[in-house]
Amino acid sequence: MGILKKSAIASCLLLLTLTGCQDAINPETPPTSQNPAETQSDWQTIQGEGVSLALPPQYEGGNPSTDLDELEARLNEIGSEYAQQLQAIRQNPAAIALLAFDPNLSPNEQITNVNVIPVEKPPEVSLADFTRQTAAQLSTGVEVIEQGVIQVGDREMGRIVVQDEVNGTTIQPLMYFVPDTERLWIAIYATTAAQFEQRLPNFEKSIKSFSSES
Repeated sequence: MGILKKSAIASCLLLLTLTGCQDAINPETPPTSQNPAETQSDWQTIQGEGVSLALPPQYEGGNPSTDLDELEARLNEIGSEYAQQLQAIRQNPAAIALLAFDPNLSPNEQITNVNVIPVEKPPEVSLADFTRQTAAQLSTGVEVIEQGVIQVGDREMGRIVVQDEVNGTTIQPLMYFVPDTERLWIAIYATTAAQFEQRLPNFEKSIKSFSSES
């Protein structure tokens, strides 16, 4: 075991609390556009620290190392409860390479977010072993409902789907493990279990756009 350090697991789940706030009130927020038929040409590319992802046009985000004040201000407009979740990131913004979120809340005032975390690439450990052992570690705190290695375009990625209860809401994050030359990237798409299947086509389309500088 020990392939993914406990601190890295904590980082993986750090932003999932954004989906668990239930007290924000934003009645003027329009319904979220989640049309899986949207072409990727309609999407935008969000740049992080050495990494980028294409996401639907309503998403906002950036690089926490350089854009954290702007991200916090925008989340504060949506609901102060969401902005408060970024305080932990302030202590080490470089731990998260990219943060993005859909500002249009779900009917029960949840927020869908995406983040990309860089981790040290373990030497001489296969992607399958890394994924399997990470799932085993995660299973001590959340329910792992799917794990394995899949083909995404011309590259292999690890994939884990988990469920967890946060402040009375069931969340269902989708994690991808993307090997790179010098590191391994963890891309996490976090939404509620109720919205997961509706948003899944866009999550799967987004990860195909994953790009890194290394």
